[in-house]
Amino acid sequence: MMAGMASAVGDRIRLRRQELGLRQEDLAARVGVSPSAVLGWEKGRYFPSRHQGALEAVLGISLSDGAPAGQLDFDPDDPDEVRIVGWTSLAVARRQAMINELREAKRAARKTA
Repeated sequence: MMAGMASAVGDRIRLRRQELGLRQEDLAARVGVSPSAVLGWEKGRYFPSRHQGALEAVLGISLSDGAPAGQLDFDPDDPDEVRIVGWTSLAVARRQAMINELREAKRAARKTA
C-alpha cells in the first residue's frame, strides 16, 4: 500500500475515533491490538489490513472508501453485533437482518429469565 493512502486512512481512523469519544487505548482494546498499533495506523505508518474488519466494525466506517459501513445500525459495545458487522462477505442487508434477529433473541431470553 502506498504511504499516502495509509496516511489518508490513518486520518480517517483518528477523526472517527475522536468523533466517537474514544482514546487510542479504548480503540485498541475494542479491536484487540496494542495502543501502539492504533498510533501506527493513525500516523500512516502502515495499513491495518489484518484488523480491518474489526476496526471498520468498531468505527462504523469503511476504510476502503471512507463511507459509513453500509449505515448498519449496531451497538459497538456488543461483541456479537460487532462480529456480525465484520463479516464483510455478507451483504449489508443480510448483516442488518442478523443483528436484528440477535437483538430479538436477546430480548426474548431476558423475558424468560
